[in-house]
Amino acid sequence: MTLFELKKEVEALGFEPGADTDAIFISAANRALAMISAELPTLKTLRAPACQYAPSYYLAQLHHGAGERIELTVSGKAYSLYLSGKGKFTEITDSGKITYDFDSPLTERQGLINGSGRLVLEGDGNFDLFDLSVYDKLIGDGIDGIPKGRDNRILPDELVDDFVAFADVPRDSRGRIIDGARLDGREIVLPKGYRGIVTVRYESKPKKITADTTVIDLSADALYILPILTAYFVWLGDEPRLAESYLDLYRKLVAIAKRRADACPAEYTDVTRWG
Repeated sequence: MTLFELKKEVEALGFEPGADTDAIFISAANRALAMISAELPTLKTLRAPACQYAPSYYLAQLHHGAGERIELTVSGKAYSLYLSGKGKFTEITDSGKITYDFDSPLTERQGLINGSGRLVLEGDGNFDLFDLSVYDKLIGDGIDGIPKGRDNRILPDELVDDFVAFADVPRDSRGRIIDGARLDGREIVLPKGYRGIVTVRYESKPKKITADTTVIDLSADALYILPILTAYFVWLGDEPRLAESYLDLYRKLVAIAKRRADACPAEYTDVTRWG
């Protein structure tokens, strides 16, 4: 549906066009757009490769023997690793030297390198290092921007500008559920070793309507109902009874659309992003 078509539909419901009413129409259309997209969201499918934040260097496991001193040289922006047992871990970078004592079945350590650095393992007993990952690309600034060493993440917010929420679990390019994948807030977390394409359906946010809008991006059901709800907001201030009748009709049409959506797969748009 175009903006012109929406305006003609609303005019048929009693709205009188004119230069002094255009702002009222645009405002009503945007209020209707926000409400209807929450009830009948437009679903899209994001396709993206795994390993948006794949480590440039990865070491699965390293055993430290009693009394040993092991030094690892790393280059990149940051690192992430896990330690199991009791010992001493030292991070040496251009920013300085930091030493951590650890005594736990599983201790996570992350740090910024911003160039090159050294990671030193020492201790009187045996312990193990797991999942050492060195990254050249971070999720954000500082420590919080370091990907988890055991995670392989995709962030829809960095790939599309209309992401609202996930509508399904992550799947591979053939539509099969990815074993071990999960959703964490607004992120897709994949198994460490997963490679390939990831697809996920998501609820999208429609673009705000302006005088320059050409096509309104909503599902077919939502577009069909949009003029009714726009008319409700147009008349809400001046003719509340008329507005209420449009709202009642809107609610009935939404209920029908939801029943139809439950009975058959929702339509969606394919969005491919290669990061």
